Amino acid sequence: MKPKQAKKSGRATTDERGRSTWEWQTDTGSFKRNSDTQELKRLQDAGLSVTDTSGQQSSIDPYNNSAVEPTRPEEAATKPRRKSIDDLRKLSEEIKQGELLQNHKKIAALGDRVIFQVVGKPDNVMDPGVLEFSPVIYAHWSGERAPQVLERLRKRMRARAGDVPYTAARLVQELIDPSNVGALSFGIWNADRVLTEEDSHGDAGVVLIDVSTGAMRFKCFGGYLRATADGRRVLPYRHLVAFEERGKD
Repeated sequence: MKPKQAKKSGRATTDERGRSTWEWQTDTGSFKRNSDTQELKRLQDAGLSVTDTSGQQSSIDPYNNSAVEPTRPEEAATKPRRKSIDDLRKLSEEIKQGELLQNHKKIAALGDRVIFQVVGKPDNVMDPGVLEFSPVIYAHWSGERAPQVLERLRKRMRARAGDVPYTAARLVQELIDPSNVGALSFGIWNADRVLTEEDSHGDAGVVLIDVSTGAMRFKCFGGYLRATADGRRVLPYRHLVAFEERGKD
């Protein structure tokens, strides 16, 4: 004798839109889609239960309802935010500022040396190879402020262009400012030739102030100072590129 088969609760089918659905089998043997309280009670008696599906990812694809772990509020609060372009730019700027701070700390410990010399043509001398040059002017703490000092000197000497001794004297006045640290560790000594890169003491290097053509022009070597292409200004190397780019606009 065959064992009695358990009565089916319903059957799987499709509705008029082609979607999968379930039809419940009634006591009379017919099938219907709507459930009532008695049918749900019968499922519970059979050991079935309704489960929470809040952790599932819904999809119109009935074969793709993969479960995902829901994000907990405390996890969302501690999850690191992805860095934006502005964040990366800010980080880059902070790194640059940190490098500049380290450079200034080194300068503060060792000095910021720069040496100057004024070069021109002596009066009543026709030989272009003969040059007049001033003594060497040394400033131990004036490398960073040298561009401002030279700009003031250039404006001050418009009425006495080409005068080597007078230009050197005015340069000393601009450098030895009692209100500025440049007044410390200052020196002057005689020179027997025009300075070269080998005469640099490091740091800002050597600045030649050329007044041989009347208009003041600068040459820099042996340090971080650089002259612009026209020789009219002196800037730290890290600022020169941006200055030249602005001039092209």
